[in-house]
Amino acid sequence: MKNINRITLLNVISTLFLQGVSFFTIPLFTRLLGAEQYGLFSVYNSRVTILVSIIGFGVGSSIGTGIYYFGEKYIEFRNSILIFIISTGIGLLFVLNIISIYVSGNTDCNNNLTGVLLLTALSQSIINFANTVFIYEKKAGANLILSVLLTLSTVGFSIYLILHFNFDNRYLGRVYGVIIPTLICAIILSIIMLKGAHICIKREYIRYGLSYGIPIIFHSLAHNILSQSDRLMMEHMSIPSSEIGIYSFFYTFSSVLMILMNTLCNSWVPFYYEDINCEKTFEMNNKCQNLLELFSVLIVGFLLLSREVSHWFANEEFWDGMNIIPFIVAGISFTIMYQFPISYELYYKKAKAVAFGTAGAAMLNIVLNVVLIPSNGMYGAAISTAISYGLLFVFHFIIANNIKGKIYHLKFEFFLPVIILVGASCIGFYLLKDFPVLRWALGMGMGICEIYRIKKRGSVF
Repeated sequence: MKNINRITLLNVISTLFLQGVSFFTIPLFTRLLGAEQYGLFSVYNSRVTILVSIIGFGVGSSIGTGIYYFGEKYIEFRNSILIFIISTGIGLLFVLNIISIYVSGNTDCNNNLTGVLLLTALSQSIINFANTVFIYEKKAGANLILSVLLTLSTVGFSIYLILHFNFDNRYLGRVYGVIIPTLICAIILSIIMLKGAHICIKREYIRYGLSYGIPIIFHSLAHNILSQSDRLMMEHMSIPSSEIGIYSFFYTFSSVLMILMNTLCNSWVPFYYEDINCEKTFEMNNKCQNLLELFSVLIVGFLLLSREVSHWFANEEFWDGMNIIPFIVAGISFTIMYQFPISYELYYKKAKAVAFGTAGAAMLNIVLNVVLIPSNGMYGAAISTAISYGLLFVFHFIIANNIKGKIYHLKFEFFLPVIILVGASCIGFYLLKDFPVLRWALGMGMGICEIYRIKKRGSVF
């Protein structure tokens, strides 16, 4: 238990640094950039996120099972995967940069910015791969060092450059402030992982990686479309940049829940896979129950406290969009719940089903965006995303229950109390808006009770 708790704690801190930079620096960058410039950077960052899901064809997703499958040959397998990511990334960088020369007149980015975008995506792909490697190799300390250094340097460069760009292009300071430390970090990580190794690409390893990666690339791309297409479509539909900026602020503000989810799931999945491998059903159910309970407390607590906290994170220019929070949180709640069946599917190599479900939800999201955004603006975008994630959860739950020869250990009744609780809390967000003392008392009380339960059982999950 102590080893699990130590790894979980270090991974929580690491992910809060690595992924949480966008959340914890909101007060700083919303004030430095303003709503319009913040919206421009959000659209640019959406493009980076989508490209990251393409580079390397998703082969990094095979690390989780490859560490067990290849055994003593794992390091050779890992390095082949890394070289493949770098090679395909450079190739994609070259091809897309040439293509951009012919289409740059139809985009917001000039050729130089397109090159920066592509290089940022490649660098981030390498860092994400290293992050996955450290998690499954249970090198939580290395993860922590990586996260702290990258976060501090990114924020520092961004502040410096924003203050030196002219008023109309301040968001470019944020763009270049990200690429400089990210590229340096990616180069250093590549050298460390490949140092002393025979550099080669073996077909066996790449074939195994692609068997996971090709379906997962569609899953990842579709998932990014789900989370990013709303801002791109709002821009295409001529929604004002200021409204996109407000929506992006509250989406990023609420993403602290996603950050915590990714953190806890990254620590939980390796142990979950070990329990599946050893057929420890009781331990699996216990850990799932404890993890979902913790997620529920975090979601409800966020809804109770978010009104006052958001005032500190942004000035009055953003406050008019506060009522969008419950719609965003509803979608995030379904995202959290579908991590359970999707982890089960991936262990049994059902990557194609995972990709199919997420692609379907992404297409539904685009259709709903077309219908809802013109008349409802950012609220239409949030509602369409919540509906799409809800159906995605249902789909994955059905797939997990229909894997041939396997019996999924979680029933729908396991998730139902959370759905009811989150729904009631979303309603309470509006009904209790004028009772801050009551909301904070409830939130703090829930937090104290959950901390007591974690301490009593001696484990986060």
